[in-house]
Amino acid sequence: MTPAPDNKTSETACSGGGRRRSLSLQMPCAVVAGALLGQMVALPKSAQLLLAANGEAGRVIVDMADRKVTVPEQIHRAGCFEVLCYDKLFLLGGRGLVATMLRTDPPWMSTIDPNVARIPKVETEAPNREQVLADGIDIVFLRYNRLLLRGLESTGIPAVVSQPPLDTHFEDAVAFGNAQKRMVRLFGSIIGGAAVQKAEEWCAYFDERIQYVMKRVADVPQAKRPRAYYLRGPNATQTQGPGTNTYWYGRIAGADMISSDLPFNSQGPMSMEEILRRDPVFIFVGRQYSPGLVLNDARWRDVGAVKNHRVIALPDGLFYWDGSTEGVLLAELMAKTLYPDRFGDLDVPGEVRRYYKRFYGYEFTDDALAKFMRGLTPAGIRRGY
Repeated sequence: MTPAPDNKTSETACSGGGRRRSLSLQMPCAVVAGALLGQMVALPKSAQLLLAANGEAGRVIVDMADRKVTVPEQIHRAGCFEVLCYDKLFLLGGRGLVATMLRTDPPWMSTIDPNVARIPKVETEAPNREQVLADGIDIVFLRYNRLLLRGLESTGIPAVVSQPPLDTHFEDAVAFGNAQKRMVRLFGSIIGGAAVQKAEEWCAYFDERIQYVMKRVADVPQAKRPRAYYLRGPNATQTQGPGTNTYWYGRIAGADMISSDLPFNSQGPMSMEEILRRDPVFIFVGRQYSPGLVLNDARWRDVGAVKNHRVIALPDGLFYWDGSTEGVLLAELMAKTLYPDRFGDLDVPGEVRRYYKRFYGYEFTDDALAKFMRGLTPAGIRRGY
């Protein structure tokens, strides 16, 4: 992997591998661009000029929206304008490439990776084109948005859709799992070098652990699967729909997720009447919100999960477990919670410890791991937001 450069940029757009500062600097390189265009795949002219100006023929990848995108052979500075981007770059050894990122503050991110504090943050998923150019960014990661993609095309900076579009419907758990692996492989292929093998290592781990969980619950009839609700927050009735990680990891773990037929695919509200009617026997509380959202609200007192003390505050790590590559750990924690007798040999804290050491190079102390598993921050609190 090519180390991240410093923040200086070349004064000349055509100097060997130099970065450009604005669109106007592309034009003096037309002669160089013309010499290289014949070797390149078809892509917008602005992108052809940009790659040629930097002496890069480029390579084609297929992003999560099935778009063919030509990216530089080597990535130097990346813009993370979708919230799951940094999680995967860190996983694959590419954290030093991140020049800017969408602001997010999971409870353990800065502890696991102090490097994140130095990265400039943005407040919106819509990249400022002039700023992206001024920062010398040579690839942008974002969610699918036709207008944003069209606007970025004019800059010549490759824009990669790095999450499945929000309207994606997975046929089954296998299709969901394949999408998770595809995202990690996409980042690995863009970073290149050792990241490609690291992505394959993660995918093999994902398959092994998910298959372990699914086989243990495969013979549980649907009618006997525990009803579960994921509280996404900030309100107790805000949840995630059937296209989301929490829904599918719950299904993988053997839960009957009561959000299965909600009319939204990502996140949204579920009526209190519907929650009461479906009566979840487990409630999993995510995103650092407090279980008090249901425990201290009289409307929830007759819900099975509340009556039987089965309101679980989920951990969150380098990223929130409802979206990150650590979701495989969420599936195991949910499975152990739902079926303690079937998973008597599953040591979830041990799995968390091994995952962090293997993929993040981070070793928990016993005290830190105990806080983590209780869903607390390194300071020993639950933020409540």
